[in-house]
Amino acid sequence: MKVLLARVTHIGDLVLATPVLRALDVADCEVHVLAGAGNQAVLQAHPHVDRLWVFDKRRPGGLPGLLWRLRRERFDAWIDPTDDPSTTSQLLARAGGARVRIGCNTGFRRPAFTHGIPAFWEDPGPHAVDRALRCLEPLGVSAAGRRPVLGRPGAVERRMAQRLHALGVTRYALVNLSAGHEDRLWPAQRWLAWFEAVAACMDHWVLIHMPREAPTARAILERFPQVVHMATDGIQEAAALVRGAAVVVSPDTSLVHVASAFDVPTVALYANRPLFHCRYLPLARRHQAVIAPREGDPVAAIPVAAVVSAWDAVHRDRCTRLGT
Repeated sequence: MKVLLARVTHIGDLVLATPVLRALDVADCEVHVLAGAGNQAVLQAHPHVDRLWVFDKRRPGGLPGLLWRLRRERFDAWIDPTDDPSTTSQLLARAGGARVRIGCNTGFRRPAFTHGIPAFWEDPGPHAVDRALRCLEPLGVSAAGRRPVLGRPGAVERRMAQRLHALGVTRYALVNLSAGHEDRLWPAQRWLAWFEAVAACMDHWVLIHMPREAPTARAILERFPQVVHMATDGIQEAAALVRGAAVVVSPDTSLVHVASAFDVPTVALYANRPLFHCRYLPLARRHQAVIAPREGDPVAAIPVAAVVSAWDAVHRDRCTRLGT
């Protein structure tokens, strides 16, 4: 059976769809993926993908040719696990021409998918991975595990290992300061207070962030000499740092799901949005999800003590904290 999985937006959502790829591969399907220009890099060297196609909204002139080539592949099934109704998903699935099309039809008068899946608000409980795996049911394919799976591009891993070696970094915890939405960010003062409590637990810490969090990063680097900053060029370099870390600490973002793929112990910070955060909890065997105290609260409302406790629960090593 020749199957295409389409997930053209968001790195984290594509990572969370990778258990579908594994299940299809185990079932001896020919597995194709249609990703977007912004998330396709996360599938580099993926062990369960036979061919990767890229949909680039920035180059609309190339879309007709892409759709023509996809239709010529004569897919037996087209899976789009996007559970937020999407006109793009509808158009791509219809153009792909597969006999079996699985995706979200909610709100569309002339739905493109032959087998509908519920929108996230229609069935708000399940994790995003479990929702994606339900797409396999019309094909009679069984899940082969819930944890995401990613490839390990050797050149990228060697490059990042060399950079860490040059900085004298061996065993380290990785801290990501950044997230895509304002309500997922933790304030600089709380990061500083948290580092004050836990910095002595590790000889080395690696800090990554987007430009917006540069002032917070500078304040941390000035105060804590065991912390180093590593610039990353794209998701594969960040993923290599995640894979090599002893622990990952991050707001709710795609790196939490990358850590799940490599089973790296994780402390993840979430805004209290029940309809959303339950879908994106970590799947690493050792993890702590720290959720803002009251419904509607952003990550900024999470107290420092809660993240310190989560660190202690995940790290599980004896350490002596400064000032305690």
